[in-house]
Amino acid sequence: RRACRIGDRVVRIRDGRASETGRPDEPGEEMLVVDRRGWVRLPAEARRDAGLGEVVRLDVVDGGAVLRDAAPDPDSLFRRPPVSPASDRAAAATVDHSPRTPPEQLIVARGNGVVRRFGEREVLRGVDVAFARGTLHVVHGRSGSGKSTLLRILVGLDDPDVGSVELIGTHLAGLDREHRARLRRDAVGMVLQEIHLDETATLLDNLDLARAVRHLPADRDADRRLLDRFGLAELADRQARHCSGGERQRAAIARAIVGSPSLVVLDEPTSQLDDASAERTIDALRAVAAAGTAVVVASHDPALVDAAGRRLDLDRPSSADRDSPRCTRWCS
Repeated sequence: RRACRIGDRVVRIRDGRASETGRPDEPGEEMLVVDRRGWVRLPAEARRDAGLGEVVRLDVVDGGAVLRDAAPDPDSLFRRPPVSPASDRAAAATVDHSPRTPPEQLIVARGNGVVRRFGEREVLRGVDVAFARGTLHVVHGRSGSGKSTLLRILVGLDDPDVGSVELIGTHLAGLDREHRARLRRDAVGMVLQEIHLDETATLLDNLDLARAVRHLPADRDADRRLLDRFGLAELADRQARHCSGGERQRAAIARAIVGSPSLVVLDEPTSQLDDASAERTIDALRAVAAAGTAVVVASHDPALVDAAGRRLDLDRPSSADRDSPRCTRWCS
């Protein structure tokens, strides 16, 4: 995505078709591409803002084209599923950018006064964090600000030089490697920067393997629905080694959330995804959080940052610490 900012011209391809084109130095002036058959793709945000559903009417007005939402006929194949008040409340909960401390009973991971140094370089300085169920948390900051380090400390793959970490009610200090691995197996799903799948197994079998590792019963139907949520339904029976980098990344995220773990930790989960796949993945993560999981994501992606229920900025100086080169704060 960052490469788009330095090109002379950007052409977006969605679903195998050129969909939009424009210049990086003219934000807001991107044009939609109409192919020879008349196909045109309306961006999701434009459809949402205009209130357009699955069926629209096209009117030609003063030499221009106007799209209007068209309520389908009772016998139409394009009926819109009703939205329940409960799902409305769940969606609203995931976009509350609240700096308030979450209720104690919802916290599944906590760091107090976390400091991490590599040689003379101090990557994390006195970080206090608490991650709660039912929320999509995004850890944001420039490269080198300690995002990945914080995630690794959070799940017990690294230790702080100073401070304490608590995971699912258990203090990690003093736990050996085996006990930490067991804790992650039982309660944590994670995908760090390197994607690790069973390359000779199908995507569906990779999810089945995750269930077996977590001592969960096999549920192929649920796993197919989960892959479909990430746009991978048609690839469910394809070996992972024959999938693209973005497809493998989405499959790894799907595998991480198998069985609804208490905590899901993801490092740059949209780094290999096109815009459409990233939008789908962000929607899926918001749904996972709304269902009661604590989702913690390290990301530069503006779309993910905007979708966060809570954001932790590892760069932004506070009024009380303006002279410090490193500080952290929750922000809205």
